[in-house]
Amino acid sequence: EVYFWTATHWLAVDLETYAMRAIVDVEPQMPPSLTKSRAGPTADGKYIVAQLMEDQPQEQAGISYSYSRFREYYEKRPLSQIVRIEIDTGKQEVIHEDRRYLGHVNPSPTLPDLLTFCHEGPWNLVEQRIWGLNIQASRSVRRETWKVRPQEGDYSIGHEYWFADGIHLGYHGRPRDESGRHVFGHIKWDNSEWVEDHFPFHSTHFHSLDEQLIVGDGTPANVFSGESRARPFIQ
Repeated sequence: EVYFWTATHWLAVDLETYAMRAIVDVEPQMPPSLTKSRAGPTADGKYIVAQLMEDQPQEQAGISYSYSRFREYYEKRPLSQIVRIEIDTGKQEVIHEDRRYLGHVNPSPTLPDLLTFCHEGPWNLVEQRIWGLNIQASRSVRRETWKVRPQEGDYSIGHEYWFADGIHLGYHGRPRDESGRHVFGHIKWDNSEWVEDHFPFHSTHFHSLDEQLIVGDGTPANVFSGESRARPFIQ
């Protein structure tokens, strides 16, 4: 199945028959974030996890695009929730909430009890972007969150993604003032096995199955870059 949401429902589509079914209604007061919420299935196939955010009416007219309200959401610190939705029953449970702009809710593809999420916002302003969360803990146990690749010093770190093993995460970063060299790194979810090195170009996103071959998508000059010219290249 593939999972996604519309304005009214979380939905599942069978990839063999294309039959569609509703899992649960979308709550209008806490809708999925338009730019950040994706329905990520857990490794055991029991749940989807996603990010919800309290509705933020737009105060003045503007042109809508992916990052049109990026800084506004960061500064407003809206109530954001990470929810666990049981695929078979539609039961929905809040597993983490905070008055921050949250995003990048990514369950491990192999470990059903782990996901990562981020504190979203301008990279040079966010204190710590990448966080881990225990999905499966019961209500009687406080669900633990922890910093993944603690973000200290002068570097901004983010755009985390799981390696295929579901144990290690890749990420990249740059100096907060964009004056130095880009870095790429990978780390185990518990902050062990940390490897990091300089990467010769600025790139907006990276992806790989492991640490052997890593691909970057370059960046246009007007997105997240202090470089003087565009580098729209696969790297």
